[in-house]
Amino acid sequence: MPDLLTPLSGLLASVVSACIEEHCSCGPAALKEAMTAFCAAGPFRVPGLLGPAAARWCGSTPEAGLPAGVASVLLQAAVHSHSSLPQLRGGRSSFPAGPMSEADALLAGDALVPLAMEHLYTTGGVHSILLVQDAVHALCGDGVLDGLSLELDLAARGTAGSDAWRVRAGKLARFSSLAGARLAGASPRMLDDAARIGLGIGTAFEIIQSGNLAPDGRAGGRPAAEEAVVLLDEALRLVGDGPEGDLYRQVAGSVWWTDLFGEAGGV
Repeated sequence: MPDLLTPLSGLLASVVSACIEEHCSCGPAALKEAMTAFCAAGPFRVPGLLGPAAARWCGSTPEAGLPAGVASVLLQAAVHSHSSLPQLRGGRSSFPAGPMSEADALLAGDALVPLAMEHLYTTGGVHSILLVQDAVHALCGDGVLDGLSLELDLAARGTAGSDAWRVRAGKLARFSSLAGARLAGASPRMLDDAARIGLGIGTAFEIIQSGNLAPDGRAGGRPAAEEAVVLLDEALRLVGDGPEGDLYRQVAGSVWWTDLFGEAGGV
């Protein structure tokens, strides 16, 4: 099977960079550099590639789902920029390599969220309003920010290490897959299945590569690899065996990699 991920990853990265350059050309150089660094440094290949994969699976081209992938990269980078602050990392920041102030990191996250929403609205065509709603729900409606808030609350109470991370796990991957299917004009049934596929693949990726494990290397009471395999098997069962699912299958296989679209590690 030909490698579909490498050229698509390059295209995704170039569109993300162009999006930042276009909308930040008149702003401070430090802000643009911080936004670019967070988009390039994180493990955002899986959510970013699920949008094109879903569009292909639903009968369109991978490029049709690219706006979903771009928005998911911008949103994941926004969350990462805030969660990298020392206040959320036990006093240690996890900024990308290179000089960066806390103010730059915070402002980069603030700028990346509206940039993602604008990108969805201007590229989503007739689906633009629903795409923005999907993105907001992934962030705020029992999504990423809710999960991070719960984790911080539990950490403050001295109960860190719980499964609170599951509240946010895979939510931006779910958004990307759902939005890619929506852009392809999928039926309600396929939209639902695409969301479930994205959630499963995205959660498996976070389990394997994002450090969401207990000290003994387990997640949710099972060995990490075992749980990830179960999630991937369920997602791929929904994908099926047809050629339209080739890109989904390659993305699912990439959860074990570390070098496709940035270093492994997570929000």
